Amino acid sequence: MMMLEVTNLEVAYGLSQVLFGISLRAGSGEIVALLGRNGAGKSTTLKAIMGLLPIREGHIHLRGREVTGQPPYILNQLGIGYVPEDRRIFHGLTVRENLLVGALPERRRSKRGRQDGWDFERVFELFPLLSGLVERKAGTLSGGEQQMLSIARTLMGNPDVLLLDEPTEGLAPKMVHALEAQIGKLRDAGLTILLSEQRVKFALRLASQAYLLERGRIVFHGGTEELMANEAVRRAHLMV
Repeated sequence: MMMLEVTNLEVAYGLSQVLFGISLRAGSGEIVALLGRNGAGKSTTLKAIMGLLPIREGHIHLRGREVTGQPPYILNQLGIGYVPEDRRIFHGLTVRENLLVGALPERRRSKRGRQDGWDFERVFELFPLLSGLVERKAGTLSGGEQQMLSIARTLMGNPDVLLLDEPTEGLAPKMVHALEAQIGKLRDAGLTILLSEQRVKFALRLASQAYLLERGRIVFHGGTEELMANEAVRRAHLMV
């Protein structure tokens, strides 16, 4: 089943166009990597899908339903979750309170037909470290703990599609390794993930296909094994 489909997406900041005809697809239970140098348009693509930026042209479909132009809160209710690059946790709230902020109300959860979704027990099973920090203020957590909390909070909204923007940014290698295992578990649980990431090997170990962006355009799309084998493409568009 095709969970997310973006067709000919174009986005501009004022008079400056930054995305040019972006088209991508992600199936149910699939991780799709969005790769490219800084400024290539990865974060802009995720923000546009999430309704955080106005779309000049193009279409976005979720489970076959067009959702183009819907505001972020509606997209969240429909099943798109977004984990921003800067995490955006509430530093003055506890871990528990942050998770409650992200929880989808029961009336909306049942309306979407999802009774077996994410709750405290399930997110603590995925992120055991957080279970011992529930009464800690989020602002006192380490960078890796904050990233886990940001993902866990988004999962509490019971998404079908998860937009992950640079999840390993600023993390120590040990935490990156742990996060890779946890994202893999989300995939295995059937969650569709669009992963924007600077660590190419990290992303390609998780994803089944990759889109490579350069100056707001897709310059490569294919299987991750194909990209790993294509040194010329990687050298031209990924290496600094």
